[in-house]
Amino acid sequence: MSTMYFAKLNFNSEIYKVYEDGSILTEFLNKVFLNLTDKVAHIDDKGKKTKFITLLKDENGTWISGRIVLIAPGTNVSYDEVKDDIVETHDKNGANYVTFYFDLSREIIAFIPKRSFGHVMFVNAFKTLLELCVKDVAVEIFLEKNIHILKEKIYNLDSVQIVEIDIVPPNGDKEDFEALFGTKAEEIKETKATKFAITLAAPAKISIDVKSKYIDRLIMAVSKGFGKMVVRGKDKVGTKATVTSDKDAPFNRPVPDLDKDDLIEFPVYAKSGITELMAHKLAVDLEQKLQG
Repeated sequence: MSTMYFAKLNFNSEIYKVYEDGSILTEFLNKVFLNLTDKVAHIDDKGKKTKFITLLKDENGTWISGRIVLIAPGTNVSYDEVKDDIVETHDKNGANYVTFYFDLSREIIAFIPKRSFGHVMFVNAFKTLLELCVKDVAVEIFLEKNIHILKEKIYNLDSVQIVEIDIVPPNGDKEDFEALFGTKAEEIKETKATKFAITLAAPAKISIDVKSKYIDRLIMAVSKGFGKMVVRGKDKVGTKATVTSDKDAPFNRPVPDLDKDDLIEFPVYAKSGITELMAHKLAVDLEQKLQG
């Protein structure tokens, strides 16, 4: 079985305007649908090229599926029976790829990373290519997390000395923004900053209270796809331990290897997984409201 991951697309460049006028978000999504193309490529300083390929767009403008291909010079090694030896050949167009499904209405990308094309590389490539395709849009993309697993791993630490969070304002509305940043939300907005790095630290003999309301709000935001977090402390036996939200608590679903790159079957699993993810988020929201 292969593992399908999910990532949240956050429109970062004009987020405060979105809070004032929700139609701007719809405009951005329409621009992405119309302009995301396989005609644009990115080449890094090592000569590696990434681009969208085999794109398929829903006629109603609600989803896009396809692949991101990584093209890089490389060496292929094979065995020659006649020589009883290995043979190395240079391939200037060596390639690897990741298949994806992008649900625009929910701003979620489903994908299955590979060993040589992992989730960090995929997220960075998707962001870079999208921003090349849609010039006036800047985005941030974060893996979706399973909040129950994330909380369990954090709460299992015996003590916590450092909590580090990278976070962006939610795509939703002012209520989501104020719920995240609390009473100082308007002051945060006045800065016009659209990405925040927050570090909380405590002396070695004192543990950060990871069940406090403030930390709980940050965990909620991270679990909704608005950021990522690293928690450093010690485990029950006093050994240094680290919980990383992307590595230790991603929301994922199994997909048969036979279908992991099938352009017809992949969207079926992606749609089902996204539905489960949205149900998970809804249950978390309800649980939060019941807790007050």
